[in-house]
Amino acid sequence: MTKELDKLGKVTLKPNARARRVIVRYRENAFVATYPAKMKIPEVEKTLERMLPDLLSLKERTPQNHLFTPEAEFRTYPFEVRIIAEGARFYLTLKEKVLYIVCPAQSDFQDTALQNRIREGIEAVLRSEAKRILPAWTKLLAGKHGFEINQVKINKSRSRWGSCSMQKNINLSYFCLLLPEHLIELVILHELCHTRVMNHGEAFWVLLDKVTDGKAQMLTKELDKHHTRF
Repeated sequence: MTKELDKLGKVTLKPNARARRVIVRYRENAFVATYPAKMKIPEVEKTLERMLPDLLSLKERTPQNHLFTPEAEFRTYPFEVRIIAEGARFYLTLKEKVLYIVCPAQSDFQDTALQNRIREGIEAVLRSEAKRILPAWTKLLAGKHGFEINQVKINKSRSRWGSCSMQKNINLSYFCLLLPEHLIELVILHELCHTRVMNHGEAFWVLLDKVTDGKAQMLTKELDKHHTRF
């Protein structure tokens, strides 16, 4: 069920037999409220009204999804995206660092399903490009700075750019390719430093400073301004 609520706009209401209270998430530029199945809708609405300041704050803090249209510009590290509306079918093709996403001529680019399909297509290409680019880049930097690594794997984590195990296995999110080149390199160097120092203590930052020409803190602050949603 979807309700139009003052200041919040459209809110999807989902009853859940195991829910003990109203829980609200903000996804794909819309609120989704899960509530106990026995709770009546007017009571859910009153609860949302009481939560209004927190929900508006949540909306402000949540990165907005990019709207993909033929006029919009969108770039990743390995390619730029160009949306074309022509013909009768949807398809993607990557040529000379340009990802062409061809949509049917009469496409409605405000349609959520179409926007999701475009994002899924971009993610698929990001995943493929990450597998091609990131392991080789990691091994190159490891050799340059004298780090020993075991495996480099690519995942789809949105919560972490990368991670490193005690076995010196490095995992990198393919969303790293949304970052500019110097920050991708920072993520890789960060995880390489963890092959020697597994925590974020003083020794770790001294090592990261050494391999980033004293820019560890500055670059990390810059990285914190980026997110994995697009």
